[in-house]
Amino acid sequence: MPTSDTDSWDKLLQIRLGAFKHNDLIKRAEQKVAQVEAATAISPLPDRPDLYRIEQLLVTMRTAVYLADQ
Repeated sequence: MPTSDTDSWDKLLQIRLGAFKHNDLIKRAEQKVAQVEAATAISPLPDRPDLYRIEQLLVTMRTAVYLADQ
């Protein structure tokens, strides 16, 4: 599993150069999809972001920064 942008880039380059069998790549992609689906099923995150709450948080943060600069 890549641990950095460089590792990811190297892995993509290897794929492009044909260093892996197609079936192995498909199997790995299917495993990743299964991992994402499993994580989604147990995630405490809501299905959709609370846009009002996010906006209020941003307003609060911007106000604090503005007041700190004065």
